[in-house]
Amino acid sequence: MQKKGKSATKGKDRKAPSQWKHGSHSDPPASSSAMDESANGLKEAPCLRPRVECEKQAQRLHSLQQALDRNKAESDSFVYRVSHDLKAPVVSLYGMASVLLEDYGERLDEHGKHYLKRVMANAGMMERLIADLLAYSRVGRSAPVPERLQTETVVRNLLNQCSAEIAEKKIQITLRSPLPEVTFDRMRLEQIFLHLFTNAIRFMGNQPHPAIEIGGSADGRSATFHVRDNGIGIDPQHHEIIFGVFERLKEVEVDGTGMGLALVKKIIDLADGRIWVESTKGEGAAFFFSLPQ
Repeated sequence: MQKKGKSATKGKDRKAPSQWKHGSHSDPPASSSAMDESANGLKEAPCLRPRVECEKQAQRLHSLQQALDRNKAESDSFVYRVSHDLKAPVVSLYGMASVLLEDYGERLDEHGKHYLKRVMANAGMMERLIADLLAYSRVGRSAPVPERLQTETVVRNLLNQCSAEIAEKKIQITLRSPLPEVTFDRMRLEQIFLHLFTNAIRFMGNQPHPAIEIGGSADGRSATFHVRDNGIGIDPQHHEIIFGVFERLKEVEVDGTGMGLALVKKIIDLADGRIWVESTKGEGAAFFFSLPQ
């Protein structure tokens, strides 16, 4: 009988579910299904929102990239068409001026000959500008033809092409052999090195012992090359500017259109590479560029 009473007493002390107060420490546990739903909701809410936002952001970035690519393609196409259309009349102008000087030069006084020569010089400069613009626009229009290249062979061939200028200025060339191989478009690699060589030669200044050094290294992922000279150097404030179109240093009067480094940078950028310069005014310049291997 006592056992029966104890059991009854325990039954009376136990509270019914309706007597639990919300928010108290004695809140009843939720059902397992409710907990699962709540847990799923808590897990998904913070995850779904960033995922959706990321997808929208990715779509916006993709659209912007497509628009940028279209604008670049249209810009290159415009430059190509304008340059191509301008080339013929400029060449014709130079040709007629040269014929006029040759056939009628004796009838002109010194002033007349001077002005005619100025016309020819300016027409020649315009022709070089147009040729460089065409070369610049072609980089973005034509697909590269990559091949495995012995970089050192390419460099030696280009140095032979520049041998007359090198000999005239008595420049000492140092080639840090061996240079790493790369898989790259041959013509574009030649353009990179040739423009860096001619840039170093032209901006050598009055250096009594002119010197140019070419070297390179590789880490398995990329190859990094340098062309170092002991010429006039570049003020740090101009380190970014010099890679712009038609930009060149005004410290010395040299031939050229100011397109060389812009062309080099465009080639390297399109290859997912990088180019930079380390220099101080009056202490030479070192141009570095890296290319994927």
